[in-house]
Amino acid sequence: MLYLSRHKKLSARSAKKICAVTLLLTVTPLAAAQASGSLHEAQTLSFGQIALPDGTAGQTVTVATNGTVTSSGITLLQPRGRYGVYEIEGYTTHPAIYLTIADDTMSPLVMGTPFDVVQFNTLPSCPDLAHTCTTDINGNLEIRIGATLQTRGLPYNPGPYRGTYTLMVNW
Repeated sequence: MLYLSRHKKLSARSAKKICAVTLLLTVTPLAAAQASGSLHEAQTLSFGQIALPDGTAGQTVTVATNGTVTSSGITLLQPRGRYGVYEIEGYTTHPAIYLTIADDTMSPLVMGTPFDVVQFNTLPSCPDLAHTCTTDINGNLEIRIGATLQTRGLPYNPGPYRGTYTLMVNW
């Protein structure tokens, strides 16, 4: 079993309530795996830049593992968000693997309201022992990670936001 922590960084910049929000993730192993190989980040998960028109609760930006970015109540600006990519390389060929990620929050570095980050999802989707993934013939597996950023209904201050979450890779 391998536990990995992802550190995320959100930044928000405001001009007439326009916020730029970016989620950055880095990989930090919390426990060593018994198999040889590596897990590394190939692309950072990002919500891109967004504009928050008001403080209504439940406004969302969703970054899907197929590359689509959608929003509800939030204006998407450039650059757009993108899914994260992590690569498992050099492990045993075809072990049963399942991946889990818990919902979390991202807090501002200065005083303010945190964003909720919910509905993490992976491609391939293998959340439990009944729905497992496997590495390929070379012991490799690409994992795409998407998530939804959600407002709480309070004013958001411009500035960077950070938080952590844990991706659990079990085999």
